[in-house]
Amino acid sequence: MKKLATVLVLGFVCAVLGAAETEVFKTDFKKQSFAWSQYAGTYKAEKNNALVTEIVAAAPAGSKESPTSIQIGVNVPKGFAAGEYRMDLVITISMNCRETVSVIRNSPPWTTLGKKTVDFKSGTPAKISIPFTLKTKAEYPIRGASMAIGKFPVGTKVTISDARIVKITK
Repeated sequence: MKKLATVLVLGFVCAVLGAAETEVFKTDFKKQSFAWSQYAGTYKAEKNNALVTEIVAAAPAGSKESPTSIQIGVNVPKGFAAGEYRMDLVITISMNCRETVSVIRNSPPWTTLGKKTVDFKSGTPAKISIPFTLKTKAEYPIRGASMAIGKFPVGTKVTISDARIVKITK
Protein backbone atom coordinates (compact mmCIF):
# COMPACT_ATOMS: atom_id res chain seq x y z
CA MET A 1 0.00 0.00 0.00
CA LYS A 2 2.87 2.39 0.80
CA LYS A 3 4.37 1.75 -2.65
CA LEU A 4 1.07 2.60 -4.36
CA ALA A 5 0.75 5.81 -2.35
CA THR A 6 4.35 6.74 -3.19
CA VAL A 7 3.74 6.12 -6.91
CA LEU A 8 0.56 8.22 -6.85
CA VAL A 9 2.30 11.11 -5.06
CA LEU A 10 5.23 10.98 -7.48
CA GLY A 11 2.83 10.93 -10.43
CA PHE A 12 1.04 13.99 -9.08
CA VAL A 13 4.31 15.85 -8.49
CA CYS A 14 5.46 15.03 -12.04
CA ALA A 15 2.15 16.23 -13.47
CA VAL A 16 2.39 19.51 -11.57
CA LEU A 17 6.02 20.04 -12.53
CA GLY A 18 5.22 19.13 -16.12
CA ALA A 19 2.61 21.91 -16.46
CA ALA A 20 3.94 25.13 -17.87
CA GLU A 21 2.46 28.60 -17.87
CA THR A 22 2.90 31.35 -20.42
CA GLU A 23 1.64 34.86 -19.83
CA VAL A 24 -0.58 35.75 -22.79
CA PHE A 25 -2.18 38.99 -21.55
CA LYS A 26 -1.23 41.72 -19.07
CA THR A 27 -3.72 44.53 -18.53
CA ASP A 28 -2.84 48.10 -19.46
CA PHE A 29 -5.34 49.70 -17.08
CA LYS A 30 -5.22 53.09 -18.82
CA LYS A 31 -6.42 51.53 -22.09
CA GLN A 32 -8.18 48.27 -21.23
CA SER A 33 -10.08 48.75 -17.97
CA PHE A 34 -13.61 50.11 -17.75
CA ALA A 35 -16.31 51.27 -15.40
CA TRP A 36 -19.83 51.65 -16.77
CA SER A 37 -23.27 52.55 -15.46
CA GLN A 38 -26.65 53.08 -17.01
CA TYR A 39 -27.02 55.97 -14.52
CA ALA A 40 -24.74 58.98 -15.03
CA GLY A 41 -22.93 60.33 -11.98
CA THR A 42 -23.13 57.19 -9.83
CA TYR A 43 -19.41 56.44 -9.85
CA LYS A 44 -16.00 57.92 -10.55
CA ALA A 45 -13.10 55.92 -11.91
CA GLU A 46 -9.35 56.41 -12.06
CA LYS A 47 -7.25 54.40 -14.51
CA ASN A 48 -3.51 54.29 -13.94
CA ASN A 49 -1.60 51.21 -12.75
CA ALA A 50 -4.97 49.94 -11.54
CA LEU A 51 -8.68 50.63 -11.95
CA VAL A 52 -10.03 52.41 -8.88
CA THR A 53 -13.81 52.82 -8.89
CA GLU A 54 -15.70 54.69 -6.19
CA ILE A 55 -19.46 54.74 -5.82
CA VAL A 56 -20.39 58.39 -5.37
CA ALA A 57 -24.21 58.29 -5.67
CA ALA A 58 -27.06 55.82 -5.56
CA ALA A 59 -29.16 55.08 -8.63
CA PRO A 60 -31.71 57.87 -9.24
CA ALA A 61 -34.88 57.79 -7.12
CA GLY A 62 -37.63 55.74 -8.71
CA SER A 63 -35.25 53.84 -11.00
CA LYS A 64 -34.86 50.11 -10.79
CA GLU A 65 -31.49 49.67 -9.10
CA SER A 66 -29.81 46.41 -10.01
CA PRO A 67 -26.44 44.81 -9.30
CA THR A 68 -25.45 45.65 -12.88
CA SER A 69 -26.12 49.38 -12.52
CA ILE A 70 -22.33 49.74 -12.17
CA GLN A 71 -20.04 47.27 -13.95
CA ILE A 72 -16.25 47.17 -13.83
CA GLY A 73 -13.55 45.01 -15.36
CA VAL A 74 -10.90 44.74 -18.07
CA ASN A 75 -11.36 44.24 -21.80
CA VAL A 76 -9.29 41.39 -23.26
CA PRO A 77 -8.94 41.21 -27.06
CA LYS A 78 -10.32 38.29 -29.05
CA GLY A 79 -8.22 35.59 -30.66
CA PHE A 80 -7.10 33.33 -27.81
CA ALA A 81 -6.49 29.74 -28.96
CA ALA A 82 -8.48 26.87 -27.49
CA GLY A 83 -6.97 25.62 -24.24
CA GLU A 84 -6.63 25.98 -20.47
CA TYR A 85 -6.14 29.47 -19.02
CA ARG A 86 -6.09 31.28 -15.69
CA MET A 87 -6.71 34.93 -14.87
CA ASP A 88 -4.68 36.19 -11.91
CA LEU A 89 -5.47 39.55 -10.34
CA VAL A 90 -5.62 41.50 -7.10
CA ILE A 91 -8.81 43.18 -5.88
CA THR A 92 -9.21 45.43 -2.86
CA ILE A 93 -12.65 46.53 -1.61
CA SER A 94 -13.15 49.12 1.12
CA MET A 95 -15.72 47.00 2.97
CA ASN A 96 -16.24 43.42 4.09
CA CYS A 97 -18.32 41.56 1.54
CA ARG A 98 -18.72 38.36 -0.44
CA GLU A 99 -18.65 38.95 -4.19
CA THR A 100 -18.27 36.98 -7.39
CA VAL A 101 -15.51 37.88 -9.85
CA SER A 102 -15.89 36.46 -13.37
CA VAL A 103 -14.23 35.95 -16.72
CA ILE A 104 -16.93 36.15 -19.37
CA ARG A 105 -17.47 36.28 -23.10
CA ASN A 106 -17.69 40.03 -23.84
CA SER A 107 -20.26 39.78 -26.62
CA PRO A 108 -23.63 38.07 -26.94
CA PRO A 109 -24.48 35.68 -25.35
CA TRP A 110 -22.13 36.93 -22.53
CA THR A 111 -21.60 33.46 -21.08
CA THR A 112 -19.44 32.87 -18.02
CA LEU A 113 -16.10 31.21 -18.79
CA GLY A 114 -14.94 31.06 -15.18
CA LYS A 115 -15.80 32.63 -11.84
CA LYS A 116 -14.80 32.71 -8.21
CA THR A 117 -16.71 33.90 -5.16
CA VAL A 118 -14.42 35.75 -2.76
CA ASP A 119 -14.80 36.83 0.86
CA PHE A 120 -13.26 40.32 0.85
CA LYS A 121 -11.95 41.93 4.03
CA SER A 122 -12.11 45.72 4.16
CA GLY A 123 -8.98 47.28 2.64
CA THR A 124 -7.12 43.96 2.37
CA PRO A 125 -5.84 43.03 -1.12
CA ALA A 126 -7.18 39.64 -2.24
CA LYS A 127 -5.10 37.63 -4.72
CA ILE A 128 -7.54 35.84 -6.99
CA SER A 129 -7.01 33.12 -9.61
CA ILE A 130 -9.84 32.14 -11.93
CA PRO A 131 -9.24 29.09 -14.14
CA PHE A 132 -11.18 28.85 -17.41
CA THR A 133 -11.18 26.73 -20.54
CA LEU A 134 -11.74 27.78 -24.14
CA LYS A 135 -13.04 24.78 -26.08
CA THR A 136 -12.49 26.58 -29.40
CA LYS A 137 -10.58 29.66 -30.52
CA ALA A 138 -12.12 32.77 -28.96
CA GLU A 139 -13.37 34.71 -31.98
CA TYR A 140 -14.89 37.11 -29.47
CA PRO A 141 -13.43 39.49 -26.86
CA ILE A 142 -13.24 38.47 -23.22
CA ARG A 143 -14.15 40.53 -20.16
CA GLY A 144 -11.91 39.74 -17.21
CA ALA A 145 -12.18 40.70 -13.56
CA SER A 146 -15.85 41.35 -14.28
CA MET A 147 -17.86 42.58 -11.29
CA ALA A 148 -21.30 44.13 -10.89
CA ILE A 149 -21.04 46.53 -7.96
CA GLY A 150 -24.28 48.52 -8.26
CA LYS A 151 -25.59 47.45 -4.84
CA PHE A 152 -22.53 48.63 -2.92
CA PRO A 153 -23.12 51.63 -0.64
CA VAL A 154 -22.02 55.14 -1.55
CA GLY A 155 -18.37 55.64 -0.60
CA THR A 156 -17.29 52.09 -1.45
CA LYS A 157 -14.03 51.84 -3.40
CA VAL A 158 -13.04 48.86 -5.51
CA THR A 159 -9.49 48.55 -6.87
CA ILE A 160 -8.50 46.01 -9.53
CA SER A 161 -4.75 45.61 -10.15
CA ASP A 162 -2.15 43.16 -11.45
CA ALA A 163 -4.58 41.50 -13.89
CA ARG A 164 -3.04 39.00 -16.29
CA ILE A 165 -3.95 35.82 -18.13
CA VAL A 166 -1.68 32.80 -18.42
CA LYS A 167 -2.05 29.83 -20.75
CA ILE A 168 -1.47 26.51 -19.05
CA THR A 169 0.15 23.72 -21.05
CA LYS A 170 0.85 20.21 -19.88
